[in-house]
Amino acid sequence: MASLREKRIALAQLLERQYLKRGAIRGKLQRKRLRGLMLDVSRQILHEADEPTIQALHDRYSDLTYHERCEIDREMSQNFIEEMFGVQLEGKGDDSEAFDNVDDMLLKAAERLQANNEQVIQRKRSSPPSVAA
Repeated sequence: MASLREKRIALAQLLERQYLKRGAIRGKLQRKRLRGLMLDVSRQILHEADEPTIQALHDRYSDLTYHERCEIDREMSQNFIEEMFGVQLEGKGDDSEAFDNVDDMLLKAAERLQANNEQVIQRKRSSPPSVAA
């Protein structure tokens, strides 16, 4: 019996055959919907693991390649997390780290936030108390 992944791959390939079959899909709206479904299924497959044939299928019908889309998603997630936590996740220059997933970004943001809080506490402890006038 075929695995779920194999069935998804077969579905993506079937959708492409229908998309390419002359006269099978009538109307621009129906073709657009079928193309969207084909891209959604292919992204689900690629999100689990690389599959060169499905990546090629995706890239033929998408405005952006799968890797370009992943990079944009990663940057948007990183910007959101940086704004939410008020920390910078990447340094400037060659020492910057690349994050593969949102969980890694959240973990690093929490670490940086904790370090910032510890620095604030340390400064407050080391500064002389202010005298009220």
